[in-house]
Amino acid sequence: MPHVAWTELEAAARRDAQSRIQDQFAADPDRLSRLTLDAAGLHLDLSKQSWSQAGFEAALSLTRACDVEGRRAALFAGEAVNLTEGRAVLHPALRAPDGASFQALGEPVSAEVEAVRAEMKTYAEALRCGNETGATGRRFRTVLHIGIGGSDLGPRLIWDALRPLDPDIDLRFVANIDPRDMAEALAGLDPE
Repeated sequence: MPHVAWTELEAAARRDAQSRIQDQFAADPDRLSRLTLDAAGLHLDLSKQSWSQAGFEAALSLTRACDVEGRRAALFAGEAVNLTEGRAVLHPALRAPDGASFQALGEPVSAEVEAVRAEMKTYAEALRCGNETGATGRRFRTVLHIGIGGSDLGPRLIWDALRPLDPDIDLRFVANIDPRDMAEALAGLDPE
């Protein structure tokens, strides 16, 4: 069934590619109110995309055919959605507030997640104030973060947003296996 929904979405996309957004608004005066919504503290305006109502419906049909809602529910229920490793993913548990009762494969994990977050906070505070030092007793001035995909993008986003708050520590990122990326990140660092 998903292949039929893909085909319908591709056909709608080809049709919509020939249309201008201004024409979409002219043909559908309620477009703005129909294609905007507020969710999770965000205001989403989909009306400025060049899809027609038929294209929008085709996209929704594809999500239903692929059971996106069911897969999302499985993720938040702690089911094994990582098919290559046969395990649950812990993104929801890591983002849950303290006191949550998240389970992974039926086992409670929230208390363990909270404990690790507390350890991370303690360690980060020790780095910032100089209580955690290198082997020579000198303060850390640079942190080298190595991660690919979400292990890079999330920390990098947070660092970019919060960098002005802590100028004493430089954070560098290596986000792939290219030796040049590592060489650039290490350039000018004092190994002591």
